[in-house]
Amino acid sequence: MVSPHTFSRLVLCWIGAAALGCATYSEPALESEHWAEDVKSQASRAADATARGAAAASEAMGTAYQGVRNGFQPPDADGYGAFPRDHAAAIRRHMQPFENVPATASFRFGRPEKGYVNKGVLAGGGVAWQGYLVEVEVLAKALFASQTEPNRYVVRMRDGDVVEVLEADYADALRWAEREARPMAGVAARAED
Repeated sequence: MVSPHTFSRLVLCWIGAAALGCATYSEPALESEHWAEDVKSQASRAADATARGAAAASEAMGTAYQGVRNGFQPPDADGYGAFPRDHAAAIRRHMQPFENVPATASFRFGRPEKGYVNKGVLAGGGVAWQGYLVEVEVLAKALFASQTEPNRYVVRMRDGDVVEVLEADYADALRWAEREARPMAGVAARAED
């Protein structure tokens, strides 16, 4: 296993080599009287580009190291925003035009629960978003076929507004603040509580 220190050295070397490979050098014309000045100018530009690349790589490695060392950061206890009072109507209004859900579709809504999303560990692991998550099941009948299984979604909300609608199968990055598992089974039971 590669230690974070060794990993950071390898990445810095790789970025430095890439920066040097990206620096442009054009050979001065032999008949030019100022070829020495041209070479100095181009070498100076290449050195500046390398220094800027190394500084950016160093900052990125510092952020990545912090994320690897500290892991994912917990959310702010007071940072979830206002509880979505009329979440069912807000979600329905959003899903019909933006998710192509027909007006005749039937919905089942779970209770809004506090949730959040972390940045990746290599991006520092900080909290990228926090608000409320709502599980939703939508049953929409097609003209020529009958749909027997509902489509399952997880909706991110902040201050009563829909931020994003994700299919439940692709909502693994979402973290529920008050429960470990994120099972979708029992949405109707939770909605009727």
